[in-house]
Order: sequence, then structure tokens, then C-alpha cells
Amino acid sequence: MGRLEDIEARAAAAYPGPWIVRFRWDSMPLVIGANGGEVASCCDKRNSYFVANAREDISWLIDEVRRLREENKKVAKGVA
Repeated sequence: MGRLEDIEARAAAAYPGPWIVRFRWDSMPLVIGANGGEVASCCDKRNSYFVANAREDISWLIDEVRRLREENKKVAKGVA
């Protein structure tokens, strides 16, 4: 399995999205999954939003890499 497939497998195994950020009573940011369960707690608000968005960003990036690979194959066939 290649790196892209490894990343895709990890994404598929993670809690489904979307993930959101909520704050505990003590202002600790938490990343919450679509099922309401805690995905992660972070000490920094910026990191929490990064983690929360990664769930959907990674899926989008995987799709984009696959699309670009297919496009490159078509271009390479036309050039060769």
C-alpha cells in the first residue's frame, strides 16, 4: 500500500465528520465528532480548529490528489 492509501485508510477509520470545536467550562477547546463524542482536546484554540477541519480537509485532499493523478495520466498520454 502506498502513502496515499495509508492516509485514506486512517481517514476511513476515524470518527465520521463533520467535527466541530466546543469549549469546556474551563475554556479548554475540545474537538467533537458528528456522533457527539470527544475526538480530541487541545490546549490551543488554533490547533483545535486545525484538527476539527482536518477530518474533511484530508478527504478533500485525497480526492484532489486522485483527480490530479488521473489528469496527469491523460496529459502524459497526449504528450508521449
